[in-house]
Amino acid sequence: MATNFLANVFDGKTTKSSFLMTIVVSLAMFFVFSNILAIPLDISKITVANYHNDLLVLLVFLTSFGSLCLSTYFAVKIFHKRGFLSLVNTSLRFNFQVFFKGLILILSIFGVYRLISYFFGDTKSNLSGLNFSQILLLIFGGLLCICVQAFTEEIIFRGYITQSLYAATKNKYIAMLLSGILFGLAHVPNGGNVILYFAFTLSIGLFFSYTVELLGGIEFAAGMHSAVNFITFVFYIHPSSMVLPNFGGFLSIEHFGLVIVSIGILIPVLNKYKYIITS
Repeated sequence: MATNFLANVFDGKTTKSSFLMTIVVSLAMFFVFSNILAIPLDISKITVANYHNDLLVLLVFLTSFGSLCLSTYFAVKIFHKRGFLSLVNTSLRFNFQVFFKGLILILSIFGVYRLISYFFGDTKSNLSGLNFSQILLLIFGGLLCICVQAFTEEIIFRGYITQSLYAATKNKYIAMLLSGILFGLAHVPNGGNVILYFAFTLSIGLFFSYTVELLGGIEFAAGMHSAVNFITFVFYIHPSSMVLPNFGGFLSIEHFGLVIVSIGILIPVLNKYKYIITS
C-alpha cells in the first residue's frame, strides 16, 4: 500500500470555497442532529440511580456522530468532487482487517495491564452492580456506537482536516502537528484537568497521525481509537460523570504516563511490522 495518503486531497477541488462549504455543512448537520436527539432524551440528567436508561440515552447520543460522517460524505463528493474513500486510504476501499487489528492490539495491551493491576490488588470495576443485560448493553452497544464515533473522528481529523492542512502548507509534518493540536483542543471541553487532558489527546492524535502516514490509511488508527474510547467508557468513566463537563475527569498522571510509554513501544514495533498489518 502506498503511503501518500495526504496527497489524496489533490484528487479533487482544493478551493477555499470548497473547504468552507464542507466545514459549514458538516458541522451544521452534526449540531442539528445532536440537538434533535438531546431534546426528547434530555441527556443532561444522567444519574447513577437510573444507569441502565441513562446509558441507553448516551449511546443514542453517540450515534449523532453518524450524521457528521454522512454529511461529510456528501459534502466531499459535492464540493470537492472526489470520493469519500479518499479520506480513508490510498486504495479507496475500507480494509476491515486492518481496522480490527488496531482494535485488538489496544484491547490486548489493556487486557495485559488489567491483569497485572489485578495481580497487585486493583479489583475496582465500573461493571460491578450491573446485571447481565446491562453489561451486554454496555459492551456491545457501547462498542458499536463508539466505533461510529471513533471512525467519524478519524475521518474528520486524520482524514479531512489533515489533508486540508497539507493542501494549504504542502508540509505533512506541519499538517499532522496542526491537526493534532486541533484534535486536542476539540476534546478540552470534556473537562477534568485541562492541561493534562489536552496533552493526552494531543499525544494520541499525533500517534494516530503517525500510523496513518505509516500505513497509508485511517483504518488502523480508527481501530485503536475505538478501543481507547471503549476502554475509557467502560472501565474509567463513572456513571455519575458521563456528561460534560466531567467526561475527562478519569485521567490521571499515571494513565497519561502509561499512554506515553505504550506509544514509545508501539512506534518501532509498528514500523517494523507495517507490511504485516496492511496485508
